[in-house]
Amino acid sequence: MAARSTGRAPFGFRWSGGALAVDEEKAAVRRLMFDLFLEHRTRGAVAGTLNEMGYPSPTAGKWTDVTVARLLRCRSAIGIYEVDRTEAGADGKRTARPEDTWRTIPCPPLISREVWDDVQRVLSEQSSGESKVISRGAHALSGLVHCACGETMTIPSALSKFTCAKCRTRVAVEDLESIFLRDLGQFEREHREAVSALLSADPRDDELHRELDGLRAERKKAESEIARGQQLVLDGKFSSADFTVFTRPLETALRSLRAKIRKAEAKIAGRKDDRPPETGKASSSPFVESVWPGLPLKTRQRIARTFVERFVVSPGKLVIHHRFAPQTAAVDRHTEDPTDEGPEALPGEPVYIRLPKPGTLCPLSGLTRAMLNELILPTPRNLQHPPVKSFSQRQPGKGRGVRLIVWASLKSHLLGLQKDKTS
Repeated sequence: MAARSTGRAPFGFRWSGGALAVDEEKAAVRRLMFDLFLEHRTRGAVAGTLNEMGYPSPTAGKWTDVTVARLLRCRSAIGIYEVDRTEAGADGKRTARPEDTWRTIPCPPLISREVWDDVQRVLSEQSSGESKVISRGAHALSGLVHCACGETMTIPSALSKFTCAKCRTRVAVEDLESIFLRDLGQFEREHREAVSALLSADPRDDELHRELDGLRAERKKAESEIARGQQLVLDGKFSSADFTVFTRPLETALRSLRAKIRKAEAKIAGRKDDRPPETGKASSSPFVESVWPGLPLKTRQRIARTFVERFVVSPGKLVIHHRFAPQTAAVDRHTEDPTDEGPEALPGEPVYIRLPKPGTLCPLSGLTRAMLNELILPTPRNLQHPPVKSFSQRQPGKGRGVRLIVWASLKSHLLGLQKDKTS
């Protein structure tokens, strides 16, 4: 049985002689779509730009963010067109079929694997809430600076100040970053391991592993299709000639995938061998002077979001809400919510503790996991300001992190409750 050559071809292609061929005019629009998304980082902006340029959508109408999202996810852009993804039920409604029953039709790729991986990563981060939209004029603190009126402050292209579009409150970018870096430098001296963990992940490692996982998934699909063809021969539904026609493109794709997988595995192994040994120090010179300026924007943004929850700006005043603050913050330049670090840890006491497993008690505080969460997470009951300090340490590539509770802060809070009861 030959590959299906009926029905609508994916946008950017046309049927030719029973196979998918590139429709150069539409393919150019499809490639532009990926470039625009990497530039603007929003599907709505891509749709609006394509409409302004006068390009018709696949239905000859206006582009929408839904259509853009579907085409950004469609793997025909990298040479794999997936068909038979849905089936009609008895009531006539179409429902999704299991992924291992889909069929694939090879086609010429329109974009590189690197571009595809970059776009899929941004889409996944946005759908999971891990990533905030980053504009072309983004700053490490973008998205964290809020006006006292409630608006998020941005940096207009003509200014070097975070500005509120509603009440026009402003704060100089240089001043705000200077305050942030002063606190960050102090924090790095007190918690070097935590900062080192944020810096140790090389984004290229994640990209290589994502590429390898994608190649292995494609190999599995190709092998599954070949196995399905073999079963059809055994069931008498395929002749030898049909099986040859069916598997020839799959075998070609499979050989290519195996070669790419070997290359990707060798590249990952080579990066591990070439990585310099850990020295235990980010640099012999101060962190904010020697390390921070050379970090990629995304790394600086990740560190800023780990350290700071938000900046609140009002005329003549700046309040910083730290996720966990250094012991000596830059109080001469800003104020912050009262956060008593509590008594110093006694010998043998930990600096941080973790949440106990569900159904068990914390061995130090005697509290349950639910009671501790009430103290460390913002909730309506604590007016979104938890009384006990904690932070989440997430390994690169992991969807969830480990919540670490500052023991001195928890101890101080519990002692305060005991004092209130006795007074």
